Amino acid sequence: MEWRRVTGFFADAPRQDDVTATDEYRLRLGDVIYQLADGRWMFVDNTPLPDGRLACIWSDITAVKEAERQLWELTRSLHRSHDHLYAAQRVAHVGSIECDIRTGSVIWTPEMYQIFDRDPAQPPPTREEAPKLFHPEDRARYRAVMAAVEEGVPAQAAEFRVVRPDGRIRWVHHESDVVRDDHGNPWLQVGTFRDVTEIHDYQERQAALQEQLIARERLSAMGSVTAKVARDLRDPLSTIKNSLFLARGEALTETPAVSRALDRIERSADRCNRIISDLIEYSHSSPLRRRVLALDDWLRETAESLGPEMPVIIKLDLRAAAFVELDPGRLRRAIGNILDNAAQALADVGKSTRTARILLRSRVRNGCAEIDIADNGPGIAREILARTFEPLFSTRRYGTGLGLPTARQIVEQHGGTIELTSGVGKGTRARILLPLANSIASFGNSRMPNAA
Repeated sequence: MEWRRVTGFFADAPRQDDVTATDEYRLRLGDVIYQLADGRWMFVDNTPLPDGRLACIWSDITAVKEAERQLWELTRSLHRSHDHLYAAQRVAHVGSIECDIRTGSVIWTPEMYQIFDRDPAQPPPTREEAPKLFHPEDRARYRAVMAAVEEGVPAQAAEFRVVRPDGRIRWVHHESDVVRDDHGNPWLQVGTFRDVTEIHDYQERQAALQEQLIARERLSAMGSVTAKVARDLRDPLSTIKNSLFLARGEALTETPAVSRALDRIERSADRCNRIISDLIEYSHSSPLRRRVLALDDWLRETAESLGPEMPVIIKLDLRAAAFVELDPGRLRRAIGNILDNAAQALADVGKSTRTARILLRSRVRNGCAEIDIADNGPGIAREILARTFEPLFSTRRYGTGLGLPTARQIVEQHGGTIELTSGVGKGTRARILLPLANSIASFGNSRMPNAA
């Protein structure tokens, strides 16, 4: 090819970094494409003649080559745009989808696979398969949105819950629009899905903090009222109790009817005193006086001290073998409130063929001390279960509605949690989780502290 460079008629070899250009293309049957020195492109059709000569037909294909160059530049620009779009979607946690309404073909961007946690090697789900990606309670709403889009109605922005293959739930914000053909018929649905799980989590935390703030303000107000009411009621109640004592002592004869009446007065006064004490304790929680104790020993002694007051026997299954830093008196009050609720629930069981039972169980699980108090009573309906920790809510005739709220308050003061699970006819279980004492290992070679 030296002769072409010497003539100066042909272009020099292209730069190594110019991937769009080349000075020569050799085609089949000897046909060649050349670029001339003036920039034009020529297609040379070489045809051998019978006498051995070569007939060459030169065609100017500069316009074709320019179109090829523009097409290549457009393709490269399109690839860059796609890369930028995918990068932006990855950063914003937004995926997009295109669905041909007429054929049903679906295209997902890479971020869609991340949001829905699906294998990119697998094809996108079809229109029939897509609803299965969402929470069962959201599928009907999703189908309604998609049906409206296929009818050509742009969908309103909506949020759905996505159920990933591992069972985790994510929230997505969906918006879609419709592209129409030249006749005005909808043919393409374009939609976006944005992962808004973190926003939902933040809103839930904010709502929880707001509820706590309102509860504290309500508790503070209730505390002020309670203190005044306690002062105003305690003196008359003391007078009633003292008067009852004097009346019993001075009565020469006490008929059964009078005795029953005096007993009712005394029980009512005692109940009023308990209500006042519960209100004061709940609205004025005192600081904890913690001690590091062996949990199983402490639970055993607590059950023995509370057992005589229970109408049923408490069965023990204590296998935590761990130390917990707790206030013995306050936590005993929480355990006692839960046991009292269980015993009252079991009052109806005594009339049935079942044997009333309360199980007090302890374990160590996931780095926490776990205390279970379970009964085989009638259970609690779902709508009532949701309100069991609500202050002053009670289904009992003489209940104060402060037993379980006080128990939760005490457990949370210890840095723990309490959860109530129940079902009608299935009994009730209260589960308390408490943090283990720091430096548990330091007690390993020493004598176990005495339980209080």
